[in-house]
Amino acid sequence: MNGLKTTILLAALLTLTGCQKKQGAEAETQTETAISEFSEKYSVVCGNDKYIVIEHNTYSFNGGAHGLEKNTYITVDLTEKKILGVNDFMNPVPDSLLDKAIKSKYEGINSYLRENIWPPDGVILCGKNSKNTELIWNRYTITPYVYGEISVEIQDDVIRQYLTDKGKALSGL
Repeated sequence: MNGLKTTILLAALLTLTGCQKKQGAEAETQTETAISEFSEKYSVVCGNDKYIVIEHNTYSFNGGAHGLEKNTYITVDLTEKKILGVNDFMNPVPDSLLDKAIKSKYEGINSYLRENIWPPDGVILCGKNSKNTELIWNRYTITPYVYGEISVEIQDDVIRQYLTDKGKALSGL
């Protein structure tokens, strides 16, 4: 990570961690030149007094048919004051379960771009659209661009067995 990007990330994290109860709090930057475009946005997806999930959205265009949008989800443990990786709060979910969940939501997916579906690019313990855990893969991670971001919700009663003790404590399960 270059110095400017690190500075922006740290500034956004410091700003947003002060807003942990304000879902939707945002910080944004944008850069454009004659032949390229880059923008990024940080927003609080959800959280509580134990953790917050911050979405880091980037869009870049350097010519060609289309730009590329990518979302990174950053889970911040507010108690320990550190950024958590997915392995800190979740054990691997079997590909068979993930495959079934993905194919039930996305028509036409018959294969994947990599051998294993796990791990996802992002995990949102509180879900963007519900309280269930949401697993997210960016374009090109497991499927072609045409499918966009792949996002599946896993019900609490199913995901509980894959959460570490830290994951259970953070999510309240």
